[in-house]
Amino acid sequence: MQHKQDSLDGTSVMSGLDISGHQASAAWELVGRRVVLRELRPNDVDFLYSISTASTTAFRWRFRGGTPAPDTFIREMWSNVLAQFMVTDKKDGRPLGLVVCSDPNFLDGYAYLAAVVAPQYVGTGALVEAVALFIFGVFRNWNFRKLYMEAPEFNVDQVRSGLGGFFHEEGRLQAHRFYNGHYHDQLILALYRDEYEQMAPFIHSALGIETEEEQTIVDAVRKDTGIAARRTFSAGVPDLDEFCVLLAEEFERPLEWVTPDAYLTDDIGLDSLEMAELSIILDEIVGPRKDVYGFVKFTTVRELWLYLMEISSMPPGTVMNGEEYSMDGHG
Repeated sequence: MQHKQDSLDGTSVMSGLDISGHQASAAWELVGRRVVLRELRPNDVDFLYSISTASTTAFRWRFRGGTPAPDTFIREMWSNVLAQFMVTDKKDGRPLGLVVCSDPNFLDGYAYLAAVVAPQYVGTGALVEAVALFIFGVFRNWNFRKLYMEAPEFNVDQVRSGLGGFFHEEGRLQAHRFYNGHYHDQLILALYRDEYEQMAPFIHSALGIETEEEQTIVDAVRKDTGIAARRTFSAGVPDLDEFCVLLAEEFERPLEWVTPDAYLTDDIGLDSLEMAELSIILDEIVGPRKDVYGFVKFTTVRELWLYLMEISSMPPGTVMNGEEYSMDGHG
């Protein structure tokens, strides 16, 4: 997603610059299933500069491939910002990305959201969880009617499954953004508070921050729809064929698409929102070993299943992140 003014980004070699005056209250710290949002610290700037200028993410952000001077980067990073937080891994505190709320209009009741994640975590669901957690905080702290996100159409493809449900297209600027030799439409997306509040029990349950009342609502809906029964894995990890059926049912894909060697994104078409949902399904399968794994970028169904088999055999509390997991021979 992109900031209204394309104004935020990653990090570089500027740790000595003081941004401590902008640190947020501890009351804003939020913890989800796998991510923690915390205030920015002076030594975060290097990381932020690096992801804003990385070849795989720079074109999505304000500087559009430019390499601004350190003082310019710091100044623009705080331009028109209401609140912004580092996204970190809950397991080890490593930085993953940044979430931002900017350009607030308190009279008319709206603001803009933006987010960026380090290239190695694109497609893992990390940023989706962080944005959902951030939205919870924004709506809790300010009475905005809606939150806007502006993004080129090729960015929106990453969360297309949420269009019409989680957020809505309110506008489209045709051939507005130039990238990779072509002009692309710029989309204006909106998330409405009233719709969010209806979905809140399910969103908060997915984030692991639900209240007892919200969990009661979620359990009742699951019971009525039969989801609870389908997601009971008393026999342990399903075999590979059963796992394919599970994915086809969960994501409403034809079973012929979900073969062991099908690619999660290219063949099955899972976007970032669905990858975040997939991480919740994995939690439910491994049961007591919940949260045993870190953010890993899988490619095929077989690779995901093999990894699931591997972590299910480990003692509870074992952590295996993407750097430690070898995908050699896994799909």
